[in-house]
Amino acid sequence: MPDKANTLIIGGGIIGLLTARELVKTGQSVTVLERNKGVGLESSWAGGGILSPLFPWRYPEAVNILSAYGHKKYPKLAADLFRATGVDPEYVRSGHLVLNTEEYDQAKKWSREFSRKVSYNQKAQFFSRINNKEIARIEPEVAENFLNA
Repeated sequence: MPDKANTLIIGGGIIGLLTARELVKTGQSVTVLERNKGVGLESSWAGGGILSPLFPWRYPEAVNILSAYGHKKYPKLAADLFRATGVDPEYVRSGHLVLNTEEYDQAKKWSREFSRKVSYNQKAQFFSRINNKEIARIEPEVAENFLNA
């Protein structure tokens, strides 16, 4: 470990490592402290807004806005990391499938309201209810256990 650093980051998860990366790009010297034997071995509940909340209608608006920002920026980040490291992050653009939710009305209301607030993907179909046949087309491994999504 170096004797001096401009910045000390505690935690070598996604947030700590990406923060360190950005600081190094500005010329800062950075030390990352991690309690595990290696960095990037765990993930927290939300990945700093890069991952989607499981049930976004249950979260405050600020969390959903951060998530939308992360979704907008993630494809470029994945490509940049692949170019810089040669490690393929295996980014695949996909949707959000919720199976048999009892919160259908809440989900639909959230989708309608939130789609107006963020415009990171105007082509996105923010909400639709699908039947077992459509589930089978999208996710064949789980289709037989669910009537709708």
